[in-house]
Amino acid sequence: ASINKVSDMVGEINAASQEQAHGIEQVNTAILQMDEVTQQNAALVEETTATSDTLASEAEKLAGLMGQFRVDDGHAGPPRPPAPKMTTQTPAAPKAGPARKAGGFLSKRGAAKPAPQPVARDASADEGMDF
Repeated sequence: ASINKVSDMVGEINAASQEQAHGIEQVNTAILQMDEVTQQNAALVEETTATSDTLASEAEKLAGLMGQFRVDDGHAGPPRPPAPKMTTQTPAAPKAGPARKAGGFLSKRGAAKPAPQPVARDASADEGMDF
């Protein structure tokens, strides 16, 4: 009877040891995964730091370039020649045609009118009218 008792205890100890070994394997796997993630995080921190340093350098260069500009009395830089003004011009009489015509739109009578086209005007007529 005592030999059977000892044999049962040895069997229980063996089963418990196997369970512990399996648990230790799982803990080891988890630690290895945590180590891998920690190394990835460290690499990302290094990359972010390098990017941040580059961004700070770029911002410093941009500030230096912007410092070359001077604003006096609300005007920046030398005066520029005025750009041509864009206006719309419609033809004198609408063209008759189908109800829907490419490049046109419907009037109240159903005839298609050509869409207004932008036309460049001479800017000299607007001199002295800066807004």
